[in-house]
Amino acid sequence: MFRPTVLLLTISMVFLGLLSAVSAAAIPQETDLVALGQTFQSLRKVKGHWDGADFNPVIDAPNGEKHQVMQQLFEAYGKPGVVSAEIVATM
Repeated sequence: MFRPTVLLLTISMVFLGLLSAVSAAAIPQETDLVALGQTFQSLRKVKGHWDGADFNPVIDAPNGEKHQVMQQLFEAYGKPGVVSAEIVATM
């Protein structure tokens, strides 16, 4: 006998399990944020086109490494309720 309620519950549980796994993977962990902060600090010291040096794709390119690190930090810290001391400590 076909039970649509059981089928619907099973599908919902599988979907929610997958959704939570994807969400957890998308949220940077604290150790990742520390590493990103350290990477940003080191890249910030490298002179690029805007600092009078030659164009450096890692620093100056629109999707260079520095830009990607900044985007990841923004995803983690660009939310309401984030304490500014955390941002300053990381960056």
